[in-house]
Amino acid sequence: MVVLHYDANIRIRLNRTHGFIEYEWMGYVHNDQFKALLEEILDYCVEHRCNKVLSDVRKMQVIPKEAQMWVVADWLPRMMQNGVLTFAVVEPKSVVISTSPQIVHKDTPDYTEDNSDTGDDMTFAIFHDILEARDWISSFSKALV
Repeated sequence: MVVLHYDANIRIRLNRTHGFIEYEWMGYVHNDQFKALLEEILDYCVEHRCNKVLSDVRKMQVIPKEAQMWVVADWLPRMMQNGVLTFAVVEPKSVVISTSPQIVHKDTPDYTEDNSDTGDDMTFAIFHDILEARDWISSFSKALV
């Protein structure tokens, strides 16, 4: 994997072999940082022509409700408009926030669970194990050129 960004908040990598962006939250980020880093991920998806994203949120703290709503109403629809149609999330260890990804993504327009025959809908799955998530997302064809 190629490291695209690494700091105290997040690690963003490109898996060239299977054509996906993988990012790992390292802990708490405030709302502005959260949005800026997600915008950076969108830019990397466009730049590298990736149609798949793996989000590792196991170390992330609670996502503020405002940020959740922004993800649903703004960021995910733009990800889809830019061709990102497969999304895997590795759940956090904290029971308190383990439902945040599910809440965010189930509110997303065109949300589907693990269903690859849905046309332009986003195929989405939640995992507890990073290797299982990588295997699953790698099974989809890549758009990387």
